[in-house]
Amino acid sequence: MSNKNKWHFSDAGHGPYPGFNNSGIDMFRNKNSLYREVLQNAGDNPASENIPVTVIFKKVSIKTSNFGLNNEFVSILNNCKQWAQNQDKDDVQEFYKNAVKLVKQEKVDVLLVSDYNTKGLYKHPSNHQSNYFRLIVSPGSSKKSGDGGGSHGHGQHAAYAKSALRTVFFQSYIENKITDTEHKRLFVGKTILNSWKKPEENITYIPTGFYGKVEDKYIMPFFDNEIPKSISDIRNKTGTDIMILAPKDFGDMWTYSAQSEVVSHFFAAINDSKLIIELNKKNSVNRIDKETLDDFVKSSQNLRVANYLKALRQNDPELIFTKDIEDLGKVEIRIDRHEKGNQSIVLLRKPRMKILEYNKPILSNYSGVIIIDDINGNDVIRNLEDGEHKKLEKDRLPPGKNYIEDLEKFIDETLLELCKTQVDEKIYIQGLGSLLPSDEDMQRDGENNSDSEEEDTISQPEKIEVQFNG
Repeated sequence: MSNKNKWHFSDAGHGPYPGFNNSGIDMFRNKNSLYREVLQNAGDNPASENIPVTVIFKKVSIKTSNFGLNNEFVSILNNCKQWAQNQDKDDVQEFYKNAVKLVKQEKVDVLLVSDYNTKGLYKHPSNHQSNYFRLIVSPGSSKKSGDGGGSHGHGQHAAYAKSALRTVFFQSYIENKITDTEHKRLFVGKTILNSWKKPEENITYIPTGFYGKVEDKYIMPFFDNEIPKSISDIRNKTGTDIMILAPKDFGDMWTYSAQSEVVSHFFAAINDSKLIIELNKKNSVNRIDKETLDDFVKSSQNLRVANYLKALRQNDPELIFTKDIEDLGKVEIRIDRHEKGNQSIVLLRKPRMKILEYNKPILSNYSGVIIIDDINGNDVIRNLEDGEHKKLEKDRLPPGKNYIEDLEKFIDETLLELCKTQVDEKIYIQGLGSLLPSDEDMQRDGENNSDSEEEDTISQPEKIEVQFNG
């Protein structure tokens, strides 16, 4: 294969020959899943624990020629459409018809997601342990901890699910140079379509193609001066840019849904100065950080998050509980007692992101958080999560271990302990005071009875009629 700037698709050989439907992409069709996946990956890849990771979202318009959206790509789209015409639904044909129109335009809309204070794609691209390899080349692969890439490697598909071209480009800049190279900057593209053939060849190609170079059988990115200036001008600090071409579901109101999703899943990371998010729209910038978090929670009317923040900020030692759980390390629960509480506890793991909520009406008027900060414990939880980081799955448990049950047991023990103190609380029933004697009446009766020589007797109370109207 030539090393010229072009799209590279591998020969599918004897198969399989996948169609247009892709389970990884289908998993992330929800319009808000992108924020959760991108922020989780960035938060898992900090350059320093003492400086917040910053992630900036903005829409820009860039010349299509910078992304190899040329006649070659149009031909690929048409060949994919031809292959799929008798195998998929009508919406697939519409996808390709619309995609060709977008590619033929001078410029393409791009959702640009840029992270800072991260390590970037710093390892050599051919290194199978690198975040470049896991993010771009090897879908579904994961790493035990750090460096981004997600828990199971599925989250990369979220960006393609939001592209009307199912095409995403990546740029990364490393101030101290990419490992084992003399380069500081890389740029590569990837598209996920369906199997296809060239009319003049009897060769079937796989759905996934890369815009880059091939060196020693590896897909390699473009480096430094090989990258268009309009792309390299986007950044000059260490980090990564994700460029989602022709973004879907990002109309004029996209920043509002982004605010809601960010606040809902990353309120703890923002509160603890681990994460800053900027949503740039035209001439306005919404910056969500520790100082502005409460304002955004209030504007989104997210009462549940407001309640969880009360628990997260709890300083009363009598409402903070810790327990060492095997392999999970020190686990902490914080409870806040307040009216209209969530009656639930939210699980937080690094980078203080929300995983799931435990609905526990054992105790009234409370909200709580359970935090796992231990490095090994964090890895255990990551490996138990489903692909969307919304629940823990028992079938992912290692043999002989039941971390899921251990966490629930700690939660139940904590709430039951608090219940013991709750039974001693005073209960006020409106109107009951008028039916019972006052302290003065009791004192007066006592004085009268002290001089009496009569035997103490218990008299039957008068019948009291209680009528309920309603």
